Order: sequence, then C-alpha cells, then structure tokens
Amino acid sequence: MKVLQREFKDQPVITGGDATWDRFLLAYTTQNGIRLWTGDPGEYEILKEKYFKDLAFYQI
Repeated sequence: MKVLQREFKDQPVITGGDATWDRFLLAYTTQNGIRLWTGDPGEYEILKEKYFKDLAFYQI
C-alpha cells in the first residue's frame, strides 16, 4: 500500500487488474472510481462478492 501511495499522489479514478494480487490496486481506487477486470471470470465473481460488491467493478 505504501508503494501505491508513493506512486499516486491522489487515489486513481480508474484501475484495472487481471490477477488476485491486483486487489490492492483495485481497493486503492477512489470510492466513486471504476475498477476493470480482465482476468479469470471465476476470480472476478469472488472479488466482486467479497470486496467490491457495492462498487463500480466490471469485467471486460
């Protein structure tokens, strides 16, 4: 998390990921930001249900 805070002065508005480890970047997105998923559909469902249920999180 400290690396993200150092690299991004403000929280990013749009982030994307394709592996479970990208959860930390997706979680660092602004509350009203958009999270994109390009990885495994099964992992997307788990992440959506467990961490991003009420947030803008989309599989592309």
